Amino acid sequence: NELSPRQAKFETFVKIIIDHHRDTGYYPQADRTIRFPTGSCASLVAEAVFKSSPELLKDNAIALLLRCAILIDTQNFTDEHKTTEFDVEMFGLLPPLAALKLHGKVEMDVDLDDKKLHNALKSAQKDTDGLSTVDIIRKDLKYAADTNRNYLFAVSSVKSTVEELGLYEQNKKGKFLLQLIELMDAEKENPLDGYFVLCFSNKSFKHLIAAFRKGRHNELNAEDLETELIKGDKSYGGLKISGKRDAWPGLGQDKGFEFALYQLGQPISRKQVLPFITDWFSSKT
Repeated sequence: NELSPRQAKFETFVKIIIDHHRDTGYYPQADRTIRFPTGSCASLVAEAVFKSSPELLKDNAIALLLRCAILIDTQNFTDEHKTTEFDVEMFGLLPPLAALKLHGKVEMDVDLDDKKLHNALKSAQKDTDGLSTVDIIRKDLKYAADTNRNYLFAVSSVKSTVEELGLYEQNKKGKFLLQLIELMDAEKENPLDGYFVLCFSNKSFKHLIAAFRKGRHNELNAEDLETELIKGDKSYGGLKISGKRDAWPGLGQDKGFEFALYQLGQPISRKQVLPFITDWFSSKT
């Protein structure tokens, strides 16, 4: 429920907000439906459609879109930290899968059920064929700012691990960090102060890659963020966020930037990481 700082000129035009992230309190003129935590924003959309035009839930394209979004966001209702009773209730408003017409890779499976559909969606979600590392980290990216709008930053969520991205290889890592700098400097009038990439892991934690701009804001540094993570006293949507620095040889400062790799305790997602980083930046103003 926050426009990219680069879209600030549209703030007065926001009329309706439907979201499942923490309410920023921005755009008081807008009608807002914000339920945090909720597993899927599609559940909130389904509720809005049901209240205003319930017949639309029978539309094949709309019903399939909502069904797929809820399945992928809640991991087919198997992720207890991303599934709420509200998600289950709104999913129940949708037509049964057998009543829908499917297209693409799953259309020929006559025995298709929600589990198979979810697996097909997960496979497609992780398909990065033909995408560069930069393409991958920009695929699901959110821009944000601290509460006083003094700092601009971006948080990306990717389904790949650091290993899959090849970022333990020195050459690839060096190229990737230079690309992060380019992304932070992409808009000269509004350069980013931080860039964060939340990565999957096959272990009991997730990785967070962090890039900090030095010079203008010397208070932004890897050690300070680690201190906040180690405290582990911040809770968002009922989940505490905690973590520590991870070894990533060859890191340091480069061209006015500092880089770091962190381990974050599961089951943290961007719903916790984004407000945590927002609050951390806000504490610097």
